[in-house]
Amino acid sequence: MNTQTTFTKQKRELAKANSLIQSIRAQEVRSIRFDKDGKQQTIERSAYVTETPEAIAQQVLEIVRAVVAQHGARQQANSVNKGHFEFAGIQAELTVPQLRTLQDSLSTLTALVNKLPAENLRLVPNGELDGRPAFFHPVEDVTVTKTRNVPYEETESTRVRTYEEKYEEVLYKTQQVEVDYGLPTAAIKQLKLLLEDLSTAIQVAIDEANALPHTQDAELERVIAGITAAFQEFGADVIRRTEAKNGILSELFPNVLDVNTDIMDGDDVNVESVLAYNPDVLIWGYGIDSVPEAIIEAGIPVVSCNIMS
Repeated sequence: MNTQTTFTKQKRELAKANSLIQSIRAQEVRSIRFDKDGKQQTIERSAYVTETPEAIAQQVLEIVRAVVAQHGARQQANSVNKGHFEFAGIQAELTVPQLRTLQDSLSTLTALVNKLPAENLRLVPNGELDGRPAFFHPVEDVTVTKTRNVPYEETESTRVRTYEEKYEEVLYKTQQVEVDYGLPTAAIKQLKLLLEDLSTAIQVAIDEANALPHTQDAELERVIAGITAAFQEFGADVIRRTEAKNGILSELFPNVLDVNTDIMDGDDVNVESVLAYNPDVLIWGYGIDSVPEAIIEAGIPVVSCNIMS
């Protein structure tokens, strides 16, 4: 059995259960048409109840029980069954949880590779800085404008006068250097191919492990069977009381609504509950051959009758 297929089936079954739940309706509206003599002609339904809530609940409970049992078997197998992992010369026999751990790390590696910068092909380096290709722009002066007084002689006299002259004084020099830390495009492409190979290697090993036989998880199956049975018994008890309340039985015997129904386990008889009442006689509405062995062994007289005739 391929568990990957089983896992997909489980998701599909749960989706089916949710769809069934959404189809539950509280009531149905029917418009009945009669002729003038009162004879029914047609029935139109403006709100459909395709299945009763009880029937839908039964289907959902069965789906839940089956999915939980399948999942339990898969989880139990995952801790034992191993798949052959082979990548870049590395070989190992790994369980599914181990392979899932590698799969989780793959997402981190993928994020890393996708973040790595590629080399800037528009940059034409004219040197190196820290071992990286770099483009050194020309050195530029950073200046500040200042004013100074410059003496001069008047041509018509011997007096010396001054005038203000603005000039640029160099404070410091600067140079811009563009350093390319990008990796070669071919190298990044190779890393992405390596990621694809790793992803394939992990999935192949998982599929191999999942294809191995599964051992059922008996304890989990027992628990989910008990849980669904509890819901089923509650529903069956409600149905029995509803049928009694709405039928002629409640009119003939009003006290029937107070009868304890714990002697029934769904459609089966709860033998333990029957014996707990220590009855003088048991009226059995099925064939005498179907009376539980435990009741016969307890020495309880049984009267068999056909309730359907």
